[in-house]
Amino acid sequence: MSKHEDLKSSSVQSSDADHSLWSSGNGTLEEAKTTLGRQDIASQLHILLVVCLSAVLSGLGLTCLASSLSVIMPSLSGNDYPWAVSSYAIANMAFIPICGDIAEVFGVFPAMMISTTLFLLGSILCGCTQNVLWLISARVVQGSGGGGLLLLPSIIIADLVPSHRQHFTKSLYLTMLIFAVSVGPLFGNVLAVAHAWRWIFIIKIPLVLVLSGTSFWCRKAGHFSTRVSVLSDFRRMDWTTDILMTVGSVLVGVALTKAYATLLWTSVHVLAPLIAGLYLVCLAVLLGGFPSARSLVPRSIMSNLTTISALVQNILISFVFFTLIYYLPVYYQGCQGSTLTMSGVKLLAIALPASLSALLAGLSSTYLSGYRAQCYIGWILSTLGCGLMTIVQADSPSSYTIAFPILAAMGCGAVYLTTDSPLLVPLPKSSRHGALVLGTFNKSLGAMAGILVNAELLQRGLVDRSQDIPSGQSFYEIASHVHILAAPDKATVQTAVGDSLSAIWHATLGVG
Repeated sequence: MSKHEDLKSSSVQSSDADHSLWSSGNGTLEEAKTTLGRQDIASQLHILLVVCLSAVLSGLGLTCLASSLSVIMPSLSGNDYPWAVSSYAIANMAFIPICGDIAEVFGVFPAMMISTTLFLLGSILCGCTQNVLWLISARVVQGSGGGGLLLLPSIIIADLVPSHRQHFTKSLYLTMLIFAVSVGPLFGNVLAVAHAWRWIFIIKIPLVLVLSGTSFWCRKAGHFSTRVSVLSDFRRMDWTTDILMTVGSVLVGVALTKAYATLLWTSVHVLAPLIAGLYLVCLAVLLGGFPSARSLVPRSIMSNLTTISALVQNILISFVFFTLIYYLPVYYQGCQGSTLTMSGVKLLAIALPASLSALLAGLSSTYLSGYRAQCYIGWILSTLGCGLMTIVQADSPSSYTIAFPILAAMGCGAVYLTTDSPLLVPLPKSSRHGALVLGTFNKSLGAMAGILVNAELLQRGLVDRSQDIPSGQSFYEIASHVHILAAPDKATVQTAVGDSLSAIWHATLGVG
């Protein structure tokens, strides 16, 4: 073979080898892209599972005892309804600032582990309850964890979900939350009627364990951030805001609970903690973390009118929505003579429209790149539904008591979701964690106010009509026993409950 042929042969072999390497390289690159794509899908699915499980647990925790206390309290030989109702809501709101600060300083994973541990411990303690004080204390522990589970999904979505998927993920999360809140009373009532009310808490334990396991997977995969806990990290926490907002929220909750228990709004035991609590919360926001090294809630949040509007709407829409969830079952039991289970079933009529409305509002905001129209329509529907509820009486047709709440619930679903956009869009990225903390705190505050303020209005209305109903009983007991009363007494109690609930519908119209 000539030298020229040798060179040609060598060139061909080299070319073949290069082509083989190039093809192999392309194959490896394509395989790597496919693998990365699959890993990305798996990661997003795990994050979505964390978000949805958090929504289910926090939503059920808020409303699972909305109606079932009329069964639980007698079995524990107690009647301290006000604190049994408020303990979870107060702890839920109080822990939100601390959890948000932990997530920002130490990372999402430690905050999630603390929240799930508290919720798990609280659920176990609730399931082992032997008396009312035990139940109230256990609900405080569970509510603290629930506050973290209510906040952290929003932070996870903002930090870990790609921007083009955030609207969809946020829509799905809030839809799941609204649905869980709406079916909570049915969930609790079914188990309470079956004399298995302890399972209201025990059944959540496997869900918490799955949530913890999924969070560990996300941490191992590098999705959930965590930092070493050193003294400098503790110093970076905004203790001023944490303490002021936590103490302030507890004082507000205690004041509203005392107002419900004593029916004395003018009492110093109600006004003093209420005024002091609101002052401390406002002071925490205005100080902007001073004199801490960093601010959990930067002052820039309160310098934007759009953000302020969203924060106010968070309080108002939560007030309206939780009023519907807590007091429509009372109407169904006390005025229509429904059983506990049937009152929860009837509440499904607003669970599905509210959830669907939230999902449609979120998806339309994504594809139309706007949120104002959905928010306006939501408020119109909410106000219209609440306005129509003011004409509902004890003997109103069932069509009224189903159709009117559906309008209000659809409006609540749309507004509940769309207020997150005006909350975050005008702010720099550095302020968004603080805005999410404050927005979630306000939603929790609105929910607590809707539950406790209206409880006082309803109980006061029944006390004023004590000549028509058994004295010394909570409205939970009165409403749940209507279906077993004889005809003359039944009509009298139904009228008293309907007239008392009328004050709630008027108050809700004023807010919504």
